[in-house]
Amino acid sequence: MRYIKLSVFIFLLSGIFFSGCNYTTQRTYERTPKADEEDPQPDYDISLNEDYQDYVSFMFMGNRNENFSTYFNTYFMASSDYDEAYNLYRTSTVASFNRRLDSLNITPPISNDIKDKLNKVIERASKVIQLHKNSKYLDDAVLLIGKSYFLLGDYLQAERKFNEFLTNLSASSLYDEAMYYLGVTKMKLGKTEEADIILKNIVSTAKDREVRSEAAGQLGISSFVKKNYKDAIDYFRQSIEYTKDNDNKALKQFILARIFSLYEPEKAAKEFERVLDFTSDFDLVFYARLNHAKSLDKDRQYAKANEELEKLRRKYREQPEYKQLAELEIANNLYAQKKYKEALTSYFDVIIDYPSTVTSSDAYYYLAKHYETVENSYLKALVNYKKAAEENQGSDFIAYSKKKADVFKRYFELHSKIDSSFKVTVPTENKELEKRRIYKNEEKGITPDKNNNNPNVPPNGRENGKGAGIRTPDFSISGISDTLKEKRKKKKDETNIKKTEDSVTVKTSDTLQTPSIDTAAVRKANDDKFNAYYELAELFLYDLKRVDSSVYYLEVILDKFKETDKASRTLYTLATIYANNNEPEKANDLYREIIQQYPNTIYANECRKVLGIAAIELEEETVKEIYKDAEKRLLAGAGRDAINILNGLKDKYPESELVPKSLYTLGWIYENVFRNKDSVIYFYKTLKEKYPSSEYAAKVTEKLAVLDVNIESDSLKTKMMLDSTGAKIPLDSTGKQIKDSLNNGVQIPGEQKQKENEQNLEDMLKNKTPDEIKKILEDEAKRNEEEEKKKEEGAAPK
Repeated sequence: MRYIKLSVFIFLLSGIFFSGCNYTTQRTYERTPKADEEDPQPDYDISLNEDYQDYVSFMFMGNRNENFSTYFNTYFMASSDYDEAYNLYRTSTVASFNRRLDSLNITPPISNDIKDKLNKVIERASKVIQLHKNSKYLDDAVLLIGKSYFLLGDYLQAERKFNEFLTNLSASSLYDEAMYYLGVTKMKLGKTEEADIILKNIVSTAKDREVRSEAAGQLGISSFVKKNYKDAIDYFRQSIEYTKDNDNKALKQFILARIFSLYEPEKAAKEFERVLDFTSDFDLVFYARLNHAKSLDKDRQYAKANEELEKLRRKYREQPEYKQLAELEIANNLYAQKKYKEALTSYFDVIIDYPSTVTSSDAYYYLAKHYETVENSYLKALVNYKKAAEENQGSDFIAYSKKKADVFKRYFELHSKIDSSFKVTVPTENKELEKRRIYKNEEKGITPDKNNNNPNVPPNGRENGKGAGIRTPDFSISGISDTLKEKRKKKKDETNIKKTEDSVTVKTSDTLQTPSIDTAAVRKANDDKFNAYYELAELFLYDLKRVDSSVYYLEVILDKFKETDKASRTLYTLATIYANNNEPEKANDLYREIIQQYPNTIYANECRKVLGIAAIELEEETVKEIYKDAEKRLLAGAGRDAINILNGLKDKYPESELVPKSLYTLGWIYENVFRNKDSVIYFYKTLKEKYPSSEYAAKVTEKLAVLDVNIESDSLKTKMMLDSTGAKIPLDSTGKQIKDSLNNGVQIPGEQKQKENEQNLEDMLKNKTPDEIKKILEDEAKRNEEEEKKKEEGAAPK
């Protein structure tokens, strides 16, 4: 046996001697290479075996040289760049989910420096694949490329590279790690079911405990996103248990503590303390202690929290990016204790000392919330929400601040519509903050320019009184008087008396021929004011979440507007608010009131549905459908059908609100489609005489004036009369109707031409699209207008 060992030893020595004198390279092939094949594919099952690589590197100088040069010339640089990029990426992600834990499953933006490093990694690792297929670093290079694509957020490329690794390099010792990255990549691509299966399998079977730790951590993140906090905590406990890397333990413990701050906040402080047991990492220690102080604040241990924050401010005084976070939390600590004056001063200092940062933007947000909810000063809130949105685009509150700024801007616009004398100039700066800035500058010896007065800074914080003219009701929804129904009944009786008095007054004034009022303009102004009040009520209800204020403005509407459509709509909204606030009795009372007082409205039908009463057919809805049918016929080119439908509508429903619109439409058809002047005059005059206050009467006044001037010069000698549809009927000298050519062969001058024009236009409109019909009608109207203009010029006296 001793002789056999000796012979093996001599054989190895001779191998070393002879191989050391040449650059022979030993290679493996997946298949027998062809004669003209330059770089055949290796057999990776052999070439990636670590024992094989150790042997050939020992025995063959060529293999040894290839592995050596691959490592130091290419792979080492790629690996170093990746490590640097990953450390920067890790720091940015810790800062990200320190602010918002839901960012755990969100791809954070990466800096250009990280992008450049990762792109270099891909370039260098690709050279390993291209030039050194037989080296021991091939699998490392492929995995590095996939991981770089993953950090860059190019998940499709990453998935392709990891699949390529698992297909071709299954013998690699990095197989479990590649499978883990495939799982998290699928998670990012939204393939959660596939990802969960892969990651759970890795936790159970992977040989590498660090890989198992990472897989358990990802499953914890997945559970957190699904708001399954208990499972998330269990998975992170497993992740911490599997890993032996203290920095990794600290990171996982930090995430676990952040989850506790949402799930069981009373336990969060202790969990953050445990982070310090695992690491001395500069960044992670700061965030752990900062969040520990936040947890103490939530637990109302304000003194301990303030002590921790003051230590952080002193320790990190040379790192402004950390110091400002500590100072912002000191302000929040004071505010939580209701020390508002000191807290506001601290917010001011953060904004002054760290301008244009995320922290100063957050400070503006906290100021705005205070002015809105504590001081009820909506003007101050508007100013500070605008500043929060403008200060830094990286703030987590930017979307909320923009929305709030728009809400309060609209609030003041609506008040201006309600009261034209209400004027508010929105300042561009926070006056109190600017005072603090001047004070701090004076402490530093900086004297302000007294001539540079900013006109946008308001003379006081409230302008037109508390909240800049807002009316905040001093009652809650539950405290609204139950006698509102009786009050409305009393007001209704008073209104009826007033209406009677007004009717007498109107008749008297008609007799005296009082100058007419533009009722259309008055009605529009009234509608605009109602809409402003109603939108204000909605703004308080949906945007500001102040139900009491919404109810207040709805009550104002009921007091000021008595029209059926407005009152029924307002009462229904009020009833809905009561129903949504668990006051069904009040809601049902209002539903019954709407049905009783406004039975023929859509809101009454909605109330019937709520109360389980059968709905009724509403006349006005039927009329709307009839009018829509006429519009469709007109657009389809069937002008005569539209005329018949509209004539039927005005005769059958003479009290409908759509009758003025129907008369106007009939006149418009005869004016622009059939060009029948007599019918135009008939319908426009009927509209003006019967409905002088309608908006459509105002539209035809000028047209009728022009038509009346030219009607005599344009009329035929034959006497004419109009039937109920507005059609022209010729009369003889005795006043009897002259029959047309279809009855007795008598030809009426111009009538045949008129009928031909009408028929030709109807034929032209048939089978056309709505856009084509619209173009034809516009051309006809333009042509008609030009002809009328020529006639006017010809009839005008010289």
